[in-house]
Amino acid sequence: YKEWQTSELIFEQHIRLIYEQASKDSQEGYVTKKKIDRIQRKFGKIQDKANTLIGELLVEVKGKAGTGKTSELLKWMLQNSLQKNKGVFLTYNHLLVNDIALQINSFSQRLGDSVKKASTTTYTIHGYFYNVAKKLGVLLLMTEQRINELTSILDERWVKIEEFLNKERAKNNTSFAKLIMLIQNDNSIEEGVKREAILFFKFMDHIKFLPDQNTTSKHFKSFRDNKVERLANLESSNVFLKDYVEVLRRIRQATSDLDGFLNDMDVASKYDLLQIALDLKPKILDKDKSGKIDFDKLRTRYKKSISGFRANRIAYIDEAQDCHPFERDIFYNLFGSNNCVIANGDKEQLIRYSQLCDWHISQNQKIDVHVFNKTSKSYRMKPAIAALANHIAKSFNIDLNIEPLDTEDHGQIFISTSNDIRDQLEVIDKLHKIGERQGCTSYEALLLLKPADTGNLSKVESTSNASVRVNEFNNIIDDASNFRNDWTLVKEAQKKILDAYFWDSTGNVDKRELSVPGSLSIRSIYYASCRGVEAWSVMCFGLDLFFEKKRSEDEADNYLLNELFDELSTESRKNMYAATWVLMAITRCMENCYIQLTDPQSSIYKCIRDFAQENGQYITRV
Repeated sequence: YKEWQTSELIFEQHIRLIYEQASKDSQEGYVTKKKIDRIQRKFGKIQDKANTLIGELLVEVKGKAGTGKTSELLKWMLQNSLQKNKGVFLTYNHLLVNDIALQINSFSQRLGDSVKKASTTTYTIHGYFYNVAKKLGVLLLMTEQRINELTSILDERWVKIEEFLNKERAKNNTSFAKLIMLIQNDNSIEEGVKREAILFFKFMDHIKFLPDQNTTSKHFKSFRDNKVERLANLESSNVFLKDYVEVLRRIRQATSDLDGFLNDMDVASKYDLLQIALDLKPKILDKDKSGKIDFDKLRTRYKKSISGFRANRIAYIDEAQDCHPFERDIFYNLFGSNNCVIANGDKEQLIRYSQLCDWHISQNQKIDVHVFNKTSKSYRMKPAIAALANHIAKSFNIDLNIEPLDTEDHGQIFISTSNDIRDQLEVIDKLHKIGERQGCTSYEALLLLKPADTGNLSKVESTSNASVRVNEFNNIIDDASNFRNDWTLVKEAQKKILDAYFWDSTGNVDKRELSVPGSLSIRSIYYASCRGVEAWSVMCFGLDLFFEKKRSEDEADNYLLNELFDELSTESRKNMYAATWVLMAITRCMENCYIQLTDPQSSIYKCIRDFAQENGQYITRV
């Protein structure tokens, strides 16, 4: 800086450069820098082979949680963008979309002005399909025919459920708890019927034992009528979320059998309905002035819209094991399987649907695929975190076996049974400072997780007033929202830690009004929103409450329902489902994990207690 004393011009130029670099560095902490460094490195032989096949056939990267599957997708997309290949990155989590966008921005900033890259964008999968559905008019076209269809499905299923009940009645198996386990493990009954039966048995839980056939039929009529009445109250604006799988089915039809879609939905007669949404002009109408749309012009218009969704891009799809088969088919229809690259986990990462999505077959066609198998070595978890995750998985018969990072610093598990907010604030401050010393931004240093609030509507209210949605098996299920309480701890933490901002998406906030979390933000979110994200330290509040809440969900009874197990008890199935969600949270940690436990009777409480007794070197009591 000696030149600064002789030239004001040089001084101002240097200060400007320092300011610009500082602005970039404030967005890039230790974790982000490491990721960008890894993205910029040359491919290894196995990676290079997979990369050269992108565009020729489906490329799939498989691996455990934390082994770098998402990083591989991002690296391929960004490196290929330097070869003028456009890409779109698709994942489920809004926060992960933000992380990916940040890494894309950091990668671009490191390129000199002379280096140009092709367009790379990132979306949530739901956001992407919402745009497709909207532009194709699917949300407007779904009408009362869907309600009639679902009612017919309910009636057909009742015949099979009644047949099952009559058979078990003859064997004197009349306890509803026993009936649930029997139908769960009956491989002769299709999954949609099983799920409907379980919902009905739970509807009857005020009666411990199965009544006679006539009484049971009357109860089913009440069950059916209640669902149909509430289904009819669905607002069209909520169709995308409430009947998501049917929306997907219609998008798939439009992208694979366009004429069938246009005829089934009678689109040519819906000019007035679609005029504004699709920006239709009168010239698209038939010349006979019947008010109908010219079918050839309509087909051309839809083909143009469908081709625009791909826009010559490669699709990089994260968490592919959790896709619905319709989502897979639509991606193949839009992009071609050869222009899809997927990151695929296994059953221990399956939380969205009850069965793994098979990407090697689509619409009865075998898909040519190149599989790149990652090792079980984690790029994220230090030994303490990996050991805890493996212990939980083994305790609940989940195959994980993750290998930790090679490091002498093993990380730490902080265990608390206290509800004292002062104790919690001390740990928040300590973990934030640990991250800062490592060179992490606040965003990278700390992540706070909590269960959704448990103050649900009463059963009477949820049965009569609450909204419903339709799942992938055409079951009409409750969709009662939780009460949302403001998180007092976050407000107190903001008073204590002044050099960070607590980005809080819990409580009564409209997420659409929240700004995007920046480098100074400490994310405070519900467990359900943590998928795919990570932090140097993660604080898991009420982990046993979260576990028990997941055990009580209807979906817990349906977990891996069609997997071929030796007879699996209802309790074991529930525990596996809940433990899978807990593992999703635990594997967000890089070095430190804080766990708050409050229910000594919970299975996960006992599991973590046993781990602490066997692994004292990893444990700090707080």
